[in-house]
Amino acid sequence: MAYFPIILPPASPSLYDINNDGYITREELIDIVTSIYDLMGDQATPSIDDNTAIHHVDKIFQVSKKT
Repeated sequence: MAYFPIILPPASPSLYDINNDGYITREELIDIVTSIYDLMGDQATPSIDDNTAIHHVDKIFQVSKKT
């Protein structure tokens, strides 16, 4: 399981850390990004398909591994 080592403000970890284990997993981040894209609906430009959230989260994890 991949973990995203992100520093969050004290009030927000439970907002993003869905299972409250102290880490934001790839799966949790995909759920969050997918929810945001669902809220955007047809207003997103360019349009968002089902794989967009996964692709964007994978890019975040690739960048975080380099730092």
